[in-house]
Amino acid sequence: MMMLHKIRVRRVSARNDLTNQLRGLLSEYGIVLRQGKSILKTSLDDLLEDAENGLTIPIRHHIQGYPARVENVGKRH
Repeated sequence: MMMLHKIRVRRVSARNDLTNQLRGLLSEYGIVLRQGKSILKTSLDDLLEDAENGLTIPIRHHIQGYPARVENVGKRH
């Protein structure tokens, strides 16, 4: 049981790292979002649709791939 708990803690930590990394990247473009994975998740589509926010094509691709990376964090392929 302890091993499962450690695995879960590591997955949560990795997910938080990804979320914080993306929030930090967005803040470099002047886009500041409140903390919380649900806020980030619901904001992604709006960010991608907004052509005026200054996000570059590579950053947009990074944002598009974020949900899949979070879903697969800690999973072995």
